[in-house]
Amino acid sequence: MVMDNVSLGPCEIHVPLSWAEPAAATTVQVEPETIWIELTGDHAPPRAGDRVILEGPWNVRVMGTVSETKQGRVCVAVSRAIEKDRRASHRSLGGIEVRYAVARQPGDAEAWVENGACALEGWHVPDPFMSFSSTGLRFDHRAVVDEGDLILMSFTVPHRSETWRGTARVVRVTDIPFAEQSEYMEGEPPASHRIAVHFETLSTEARDALVARGLEILKSIRRL
Repeated sequence: MVMDNVSLGPCEIHVPLSWAEPAAATTVQVEPETIWIELTGDHAPPRAGDRVILEGPWNVRVMGTVSETKQGRVCVAVSRAIEKDRRASHRSLGGIEVRYAVARQPGDAEAWVENGACALEGWHVPDPFMSFSSTGLRFDHRAVVDEGDLILMSFTVPHRSETWRGTARVVRVTDIPFAEQSEYMEGEPPASHRIAVHFETLSTEARDALVARGLEILKSIRRL
């Protein structure tokens, strides 16, 4: 149960799609489906509808949406909690803007990586609120790929101007429980599956950018 793992006291709130860094906060109230926090610095509060991550001295990382702000307090409607990653190669959560398509011909991947040439149709944009590391991504989307598919992809990392191209292999496609499904883009149906991909061709610069972004997020977490 999510709330059994969340305690009152110091925490941090991160808005991956809007903020460069997490902000210090205090958990002041924990309810069955919501968490109330209070920002402890002079950071402007997130807006209603913003998707956020809450980090604390807990064994879970809480994901949710701001439902309201009132008298300096922020109410987060909890969507799910993820057990913190304890692997040596840490996987972080953040707003990575990805565009991808399934390779159809043997030469698609090489042409895409070398010069961005691709005649494919059916490009997809998944929920940017995703898990990432230097070796791969895990994001929510519809079941438009199968395990084993090779995908062509481009992505950007928050607060960096570059767009990187690469290829990745789909290693896992799993159902999202109906209660956890949510609309991630206006006009799009809710994401129904979690898709994990492992990079096959990606530049060192792109991997370094993902690592750097993860470290930016982790710096504040380690202070808790």
